[in-house]
Amino acid sequence: MLVLGRTPLYYAIQGDGSQAVVECLIKKGADPNKAANRGVTPLHCAARKGFLCRCISFFNTHIMYSQLQAGADVITNSHVKPLSVAAHKGLADCIQCLLEAGADPNERDEDGKLPIEVAASRGREKCVEILLRVTDPLPKYEGLSISEMITNEIPIRHHEVRCSIEEGDTAYWGKEYARALRCYTKALRLGIDDESELYAKRSLCHLMTRDEERYLDDAMVYVKLLDSSLSGFLTQADVKRMVLVSYATKS
Repeated sequence: MLVLGRTPLYYAIQGDGSQAVVECLIKKGADPNKAANRGVTPLHCAARKGFLCRCISFFNTHIMYSQLQAGADVITNSHVKPLSVAAHKGLADCIQCLLEAGADPNERDEDGKLPIEVAASRGREKCVEILLRVTDPLPKYEGLSISEMITNEIPIRHHEVRCSIEEGDTAYWGKEYARALRCYTKALRLGIDDESELYAKRSLCHLMTRDEERYLDDAMVYVKLLDSSLSGFLTQADVKRMVLVSYATKS
């Protein structure tokens, strides 16, 4: 049974050191467009991790191109855009690959932001440089250098993150858990230096909505961010307890 709709290809890309497995699954006909329950496809996962672009040093054929040739959809109807994910992570090589495959640099993500805005808000100079050449001109960037664009966007992102977290906390204590979850997820998507607290808070939202799988998923991420060495020997019960002890009374 697939957990949360995640396929073997999804897990192969998500895991480290599994390049050969990814190649094998694609050659065997694995569907690169098969989305998990949250709408995330293998390509989204690959862009997020920078996994595919790093594989060029290990293979004669680039795995990202293998996925694209296998039919991976870079012009997706999903609100989660691989190009924006790559811009968020500062993965310039992935951005170049996606653009060459037909990804639209003028397509906005679920927060209404263009990939170039995402890149600038995260201080990704190389990504901004690439996207600036292919993005329709924006009046707010007219006459600005790349450094000035970044300087303008970073405070905006910080403000949006703070507002999202505050709204999420208010919603959580008002027992509006679905709304709180959306707010915390948006804050993570926009980008925050210390993500551990938000994963803990999301985990509690899943607990309150009786979503056991996602409760554990986010609790595990929280523990790994705190101390990656802990996750190897803690039981699932230990992981859940850590979230409850740390955040259940102070979200």
